[in-house]
Amino acid sequence: MNPKHLEKVPDDRKAVAPYNFVEIPEKVVEAKLECNGKLRDNNRYYSDRHTGKIVCTLKTESPLYIRCALTPADFADFGDKPNEELTPEQRKKKAEFFQYPSKQYPVLPGSSLRGMVRTLVEIVSFGKIQRVSDASTFFFRAVAADSDDPLAERYTNAVGKLAGNVSAGYLEKRDGKWFIRPAIKNHLGKSFIRVKEEDIKVYLPSLITMEKANYLPQYLKISYEGVGESLKISENCDIYEYKGWLVTSGNMLDNSKTTEAERKRLLRRKEGRKFHYIVLQSDNSAVSIPISEDAIRDYRNALTDFQKGKPFKQNYKNTFHESMGFLKYLDNEEPRPVFYCEPQNRQSTVTLFGQSPNFRIPYSPQNDGKAASAVDFIPEEVGESKKIDLADAIFGFVRRKNENKKQGSDENKKEKQEKSRAGRIFFSDAQYKSEENGIWLTDDTITPQILATPKSTTFQHYLVQKSHEKKSLKHYASQPNQETVIRGHKLYWHKGNIGIDRIKTKASEAEIKDKQSQYTEIKPIQSGVSFEFTIYFENLSDVELGALLWVLTLSVKDVKKLQLLSLDGKEKYRLSLGMGKSLGMGAVMIEKYELSLNERYRNEPKQRYTQLFDDSNWLSGDRPATYDEHKECIQKFEEYVTTRISEADFRQDYPDKQDYEKLKLKDVPRIKMLLTMLRWDIFPPVNRTRYMEIERDITTNDYICQPVKEDDKTVNEYKCRLILPTPFQVMDMSDNGRHQTLNLDNLKSSRQNEITKSKASQEFQVGQVLEAKVVKISVIKVTYEFLEGVKRTTEEHKKAKYLQEGQMVKVKITALRDNGEIKNIQLLD
Repeated sequence: MNPKHLEKVPDDRKAVAPYNFVEIPEKVVEAKLECNGKLRDNNRYYSDRHTGKIVCTLKTESPLYIRCALTPADFADFGDKPNEELTPEQRKKKAEFFQYPSKQYPVLPGSSLRGMVRTLVEIVSFGKIQRVSDASTFFFRAVAADSDDPLAERYTNAVGKLAGNVSAGYLEKRDGKWFIRPAIKNHLGKSFIRVKEEDIKVYLPSLITMEKANYLPQYLKISYEGVGESLKISENCDIYEYKGWLVTSGNMLDNSKTTEAERKRLLRRKEGRKFHYIVLQSDNSAVSIPISEDAIRDYRNALTDFQKGKPFKQNYKNTFHESMGFLKYLDNEEPRPVFYCEPQNRQSTVTLFGQSPNFRIPYSPQNDGKAASAVDFIPEEVGESKKIDLADAIFGFVRRKNENKKQGSDENKKEKQEKSRAGRIFFSDAQYKSEENGIWLTDDTITPQILATPKSTTFQHYLVQKSHEKKSLKHYASQPNQETVIRGHKLYWHKGNIGIDRIKTKASEAEIKDKQSQYTEIKPIQSGVSFEFTIYFENLSDVELGALLWVLTLSVKDVKKLQLLSLDGKEKYRLSLGMGKSLGMGAVMIEKYELSLNERYRNEPKQRYTQLFDDSNWLSGDRPATYDEHKECIQKFEEYVTTRISEADFRQDYPDKQDYEKLKLKDVPRIKMLLTMLRWDIFPPVNRTRYMEIERDITTNDYICQPVKEDDKTVNEYKCRLILPTPFQVMDMSDNGRHQTLNLDNLKSSRQNEITKSKASQEFQVGQVLEAKVVKISVIKVTYEFLEGVKRTTEEHKKAKYLQEGQMVKVKITALRDNGEIKNIQLLD
C-alpha cells in the first residue's frame, strides 16, 4: 500500500497554495486487451463499438487566455528571442489570443481541449501517472538551516561543518570529459581561504560588493600574501608572492525588492552573507580527478532560470552558459575555479561539486551522488509504462525508447507489447459562437502577475507526508515508494469570475522594465464567451465512451444528465483550460453536448453506401443518441472501474466493498478529491489559495510562519516547511469514513473573516460580471448574494416574477461607492 498523506495537518503547520493534488491510485485500471495482449485492431468498424461525434458548447466562466501561434515569418524573425529582447510591437504580437489569421474571433485549439479532457479521463479511470520528465533532477542547499530542518544533518554530513569536507581546484576538459585539477594546499591543509568582504573591498576596486544593486558572483584574478588580519590582496598579480582567484558568493537577497540601505542592514545580520573565497593556485603535480558523467548531467538538468538568465550571460566576471552553467573555461580561456568533495566510499569520480563551497548537492536516496527526479517517487504499479490504461486506449500512445528496454528480454513478452497506437478520438478547434458582454477582457494587452514556475523542490507540498513534525518530513532523498510518493495529479483551485485587478501585476512600469524576462503580456477573453467544438470518435467500447461522457457531463446544466453521475445539480463543477490557472483564470464549463452515433457502429453499411441524400441534406448516417444509451455507457464505465480498483482506494471502513451495484464512482474518496478541486458553487478562502512568499509583508496580518526577529518587516513563509493539506482539509470537509461532507459553518466562518478583513480593499470594477444567488424576493425587490456574504437589493420591475429564491444568476456592477464597495448592480438576461 502506498504511503498516505496526513488527513489532518495542525493549524500551525498548514501551508497554502493555489494548487492541490488528487492522490495517486493504488493500482492502474487497465484497458481490455485481446487474447494477443494488444488492443483490438482499428482497421474496420465493429458492430459492438461506437463511432460518432459529440458537439460541445463550451462557455468561459472566468477570463481565459491561450497564447497565439506566430506566423512562419514572425517565428523566423523573433520566435526564439527571450522576452527582454523583443520590441514592444513584437511583445504585443506574442500576446495575442490564439486565432486564425483570416478571422477576427478567438479560437480554442483542439490540442488544448484534448489535453484538458485527457487529464480528467486519466484521473477518473484510475489511469497511469505518466508524461513526467526524468530530466529534471533535484538539488538542495542547507547552509544555515535550523537544527530541526530535515535536510540539515544530511547536508552537513556531505560538505562538513563550515564546508570542512570541501576542497578547491580548477576545471579541465579533455576529450569531451571534465576533470578537476586540485589546488595546492596551505600550511593548514586547505586549498582555499575564507575572507570577509569588509576586509578586502578597499584593495579591489573592480569588486562589486554584495549590497550593490548590480551584484552578481564574480571571479577576480589576484595576488596575495599573509593570512587573517595581515592578509594583503591585489588585482595586480605581480605585487604579492602568491597567486590565485577570488571567488565571490551569492548575496542571497532579492536586489529588485530592496534598497541598498536595506541590503546593508540584512547583510549585517548574523545569517547575512559576509565571506568570499581565495582559491589557491593550481597544483600541477597533482593528478586530475574525473567528474562523474551522471553528476554532470544532473547539474546541467538542475540549472535554474536565474542561472540561465540575462544577468549571468552578460556578467563578464562570471559568464554562465545557458545549458552548461559554469562548466566552461573563463573568457580568457583560463581554467575556472571549482569547489568539490573528494570521492568517498571507494568511488573514483567526483559527484559533489559547485561554484562556491556552499554548493547545492543532489537529493540522492542511495547516497551515490545520483540526483533523484519526480519519476523516482511514482510507484511502479502506477507509473509502469507497459500497461495500457483507458486513456492510452482512447487517446493513443507512443512509448519512449528507454521504456521498451525496461520490459525485460523475454521475446514473447516483447512481441505482445505495442510500441505505439493511434488514438480513436479527434478534437476540432472550438469556434467562437456568442458572448454575453463582449469578447475581450480589455481592448489592449495587459501584464499579469508573474506566473511562477512550479517549485517541485518544495517537497513538503509535492510529496506525501505522514508526520507534521518538521524534522520528520520526507523529501527527495527519502526512500522512494517506501517512505513517500508523489502527491498525485496537480490541479488548481477555481476562484470565481475574477476581475482584471486580480490578474494584472501591481508592479510599476519601471519594475516591469527591469524584470522583462519574468513578465509577459497577454490579451484574455472574458467570462460569458461561448464556443463550439466537435469530438469525433471511432470504435469506442461502451466503457471507453462512458469515460468520455462522464468527464463531459460534469459541468453541464442538464440536471437529468448530471443524475447519470449520481449528482443532483446542487454542487456546481467547472473544468480548467489555458494559462493563469493559479490566478483563477481558465474556468470553463461544457454547457451542453449532443452525442450522435453513426449507423456504421452496428456494421450496417448498406444505407450509407446506397443512399446519398437525406431530404435536402447529405446523408451522414448520424442519429442522436438516446438517454438510455448515455446511461448504459456511463454505468458500464463506472462498473468497469469500481470492480477493478484496489481495496486500498476505498475507505478502510467502507462496508459495501463487494456491493458494486451500490457503489458510485463519485463516492470513491479519490474521485471525491477531484470533485472538491473542481467545485464552482463554493471556493476555499482566498488566503488559503495564494502562493507563499519568500518575503511576505507581515504588516498585512495575512502571513504564515513566524518572523525571525521582532523587528522584521517580512517573513520567509517557506522557512518553516509547512505542509500542504489535502483538498478535503482546505475546504473544511469532515471525513466520516464513507463520504466527505462539507462543513459549511467552518468554511463560511473562514470566508466571513476574510471578507471582513478585506472587503474595504476588495477591488471591483464597473462593468464587472459576478455570479450571484437570489436569496430573497419581496414583490419587485430582489436581494442577491455574492462573494459569500455580500448582499445587494435592487428593484426588478419586470423580471422579479421570473426569478425564484435559490436561483443562480449573473449580475453586472453598475456603480461603486467611494470606498470601492459595490453600490448598484444590474441583472443580466
